[in-house]
Amino acid sequence: MRGADSFVRHCVSAQRLYDHRVNESAPRHRFRTPVFYGALFVVVVGVLLVWAARRESKTEKLIKQRLAELKASGEPITTDDLANRFPDPTPANDALPIYAAAFAIATNNRVPTATPIVAGNFFPARQPIDANVMTQLIAFCEVTAAIATALPTNVPADATFPMHWSLGFTNRKTGIGVNFLAARSLSHTISAHAFAAAERGDSEAAAQFIVQGFRFNLRCRTPAGWCNT
Repeated sequence: MRGADSFVRHCVSAQRLYDHRVNESAPRHRFRTPVFYGALFVVVVGVLLVWAARRESKTEKLIKQRLAELKASGEPITTDDLANRFPDPTPANDALPIYAAAFAIATNNRVPTATPIVAGNFFPARQPIDANVMTQLIAFCEVTAAIATALPTNVPADATFPMHWSLGFTNRKTGIGVNFLAARSLSHTISAHAFAAAERGDSEAAAQFIVQGFRFNLRCRTPAGWCNT
């Protein structure tokens, strides 16, 4: 009997020890399971993101195919291609410094809002400019009188504004040539002086300003197209 009792006690002790170890390890298993699945989820998401980034859609394939065809035909498709085909002018032919003084005058003085054609709808073909408008125009021309000497008279035939293709598409100067507002201000100023000179009967001065207007517009013309004017 003692042997049987001893065996039973040993069995009970073993069962209690097993239950104790199971109870101790259970929380750890419950903790490890969410961590495992969380890590697995992160890995799966990472793999899917990499796959999506490297996956080439049908549209992307068509774009690449079209670009390859354009490049094979000799068309420029990168800024390096454009820079090679349409290089910036040499320092001697750079129109920016040539017109720098004229830009400074034009951008610091605004043409009167009632100036015919330039800033208004009135076209003085068969009737004189309104007296009030003419007063404003004369005042503007007096303030900007220095434009007559600031405009260059000896402009190289190949002078253009640089397009800066070599700087890349993300550079704000690329493809601009000359600032739109500055170019428009200078064009308006030249036109206003031409109108004022014609209205006061100074045909020679009017003709000179008209020539200057055409000369400036030609400088805005580049082999790649018109500048941003």
